[in-house]
Amino acid sequence: MAPLPTGPAPETPPTALPDPPPEDPQREIVITPPAPTPEQPPATQQTTRATIFLIRVTDDGRIVAESVPRVMNFTTSPLSRAIETLIAGPDAEDHNRGLLSLVPGGTRLLSARVQDGVAFLNFNDAFRYNTMGLEGYLAQLQQVVLTATAFSSVDAVQILIDGQVVEYLGGDGIYVGRPLRPADFRS
Repeated sequence: MAPLPTGPAPETPPTALPDPPPEDPQREIVITPPAPTPEQPPATQQTTRATIFLIRVTDDGRIVAESVPRVMNFTTSPLSRAIETLIAGPDAEDHNRGLLSLVPGGTRLLSARVQDGVAFLNFNDAFRYNTMGLEGYLAQLQQVVLTATAFSSVDAVQILIDGQVVEYLGGDGIYVGRPLRPADFRS
C-alpha cells in the first residue's frame, strides 16, 4: 500500500469570472412588482353594549361593585373587549361619580375563551398582586367575574395567570383554583 501524501495540498489557480457585459446607456431596466396575493379582508369593527363593574367605597367603608353600561367597539370578541375596558379603569365621568377599579395596574388580558359556560380569562402576572390586601383581591375578582358573567354565554370565570391555573392570588391566599361565580361574592 502506498503511503498517503503529506504536506500542503497543491494550489489550484483561481477561476476567473467572466467580465460583465458593458452597460448599454440606452437599455431600459424594468422591475416587475410581484403579483398581488389575495389578502384577508380587514376585520369588521362592530359595536355592542356591555356592562362592566367598577367599585364604590361607601361612607361606612364597604366596598360595593356597581354596574356601569358601556358602548364598545370590538373586532373579535365582545367579552375580551369588555374585560380590556374594565382593566383600563374608570373614565372621568366614573371618577366624578366616585367609582374606581381595584384591578392592579399593569394587568393585561392575554387571552379569553368560553367553553361550556366557563370563561377562561388569561391575565399576565400583574393580576396576582393587589396592594389593597384581602378586600382589594376580593373586589378585583368580583369586578372581573361580574363583568364576564354579564354575558349570557358565561356562567363562571376561571382565572389563569400566564396560561396556567393558579390556586391562590397574593400572600393573603384568595383561592382561584376553580371557576368563580357571582354567588361567590354575595355576603
